[in-house]
Amino acid sequence: MKALPYPLSAWAIVDESYSILYSHENWKMYNGLEFDENFMKNVAEQKARHAELFLSASRRPRRLFLKCVSDVSESKKTPIALDLDKARSEKVVSKKGRFHGRPVNWKSWRQFNATADAKSRKRVYDDLVKKSPTIRPLIRAMFQQSWSVHKKYGITPLRSYLESERITLPDLKELVRKLGSAVRKPFGVALQDYSREIKKAPPEYYDDFYYFRGRIFRPLDKIFAKFNPAEMPVRQLKRLGFNTKKIHVDVEDRPKKTPSAVAFFVQIPNDARVLVKPISPYTDMEASYHEFGHAMHATSVDPNLSLWDRESLSHGVAEIFSTFLESLVEDGLYLRKKFGLSEEQVAEVQARRRFMELFFVAFYAANSLMKISFQEKMLTMDEASELYAKLYKEYVGFDIPGEYWQLHHVMPDYDLYSPSYLIAAVRKSELIKKLRNRLGETWWDSTKAGDYLRQIMSPGANIDLEGFSKLDTGPFLKPLLKPEN
Repeated sequence: MKALPYPLSAWAIVDESYSILYSHENWKMYNGLEFDENFMKNVAEQKARHAELFLSASRRPRRLFLKCVSDVSESKKTPIALDLDKARSEKVVSKKGRFHGRPVNWKSWRQFNATADAKSRKRVYDDLVKKSPTIRPLIRAMFQQSWSVHKKYGITPLRSYLESERITLPDLKELVRKLGSAVRKPFGVALQDYSREIKKAPPEYYDDFYYFRGRIFRPLDKIFAKFNPAEMPVRQLKRLGFNTKKIHVDVEDRPKKTPSAVAFFVQIPNDARVLVKPISPYTDMEASYHEFGHAMHATSVDPNLSLWDRESLSHGVAEIFSTFLESLVEDGLYLRKKFGLSEEQVAEVQARRRFMELFFVAFYAANSLMKISFQEKMLTMDEASELYAKLYKEYVGFDIPGEYWQLHHVMPDYDLYSPSYLIAAVRKSELIKKLRNRLGETWWDSTKAGDYLRQIMSPGANIDLEGFSKLDTGPFLKPLLKPEN
């Protein structure tokens, strides 16, 4: 190996500048704004070369090594990812349904589902799934690129993921299966009940997680329509003593804007951005709290840490604080005090949130187990779709076209992300329990809670997970399996 031509600290400054340039342009793309595709490709290429410069010189520190391998992989996937984003808008399109006067595509599908009748939804669902072959080669190419880059450096995406999440493969599989199996029965019962309420009919295979998420909270829309989803999370963070000036939020509806709420860490800890595409008042509020949780986390990281300790936040750690803040919109006392809900309205929110949490666990158990096997066994696309259909039937209960996973916003885009949602759901419940024990039921009104959260978040990738989490599933599962009301 040859030595770096300049100090590591100087290398890090250049590396971060590439990240900022790329993230800003990527934010514009996701936000439905005009962006420069060639600029993104050029920056990605330079970032890959810069990461390869470090990899040619060293394998230490280990966290930086893993970051650089990931950076090379992600940078080399950029041209494919850009083609995939374009294909989702221009090729994964159904003329069998329209939203805002335009044929439904991947980016407007969820909004369409929230308003369309069953026959229209089925036609569009089936049509979009039939269009999945148009993006299938791009999805496969991204995975192949990642496998190739990781292999070059003697590692795999799965091994890197497990190391980052601090969990073994057997423990990860056991956790996912335990959660999925625990909710199977109560989810099935609740699904039938809410389907009869919402559809006046039994649930069908095309009634996916996002359909119910867009419909389930309609009885609460009038209440939550009075509140601005861009303002309420900001007020909450200020109560906890956080500086929100580093967080930008955009809730405008644009045709090319990504359908999923998302947070961008343009520069940790000084620039975090939140995007929310309107679907329904409660869902928008829920999504906004979630993404502001990400932003709270990113802007709380110690700026004096090394670049790799600031940026190498595992998905499972990042999702702790997003789901943590989101959980406030189901906290009964919080809803009464901050949103003025009555006891009856609170009970309705919590019952509907419980159903969506059950659906979330069932859905992501299937998603997670498929992607774990996909990475562990390097499955073909056909094998992946066949396995997904089997797991979806097992945990969610429906026979679906296995290709559906290719239309998801996380499953095709990341080497392995889905299990992180479940890991984080368990850890955030442990964190909430600890805060309640320390500061009482109204911990969210205490700057001491903010101090404690900053203490946890400031070490970045060096977070002390054992300080508040043992991956005990009890605090998460208990209210789902045995609700108080």
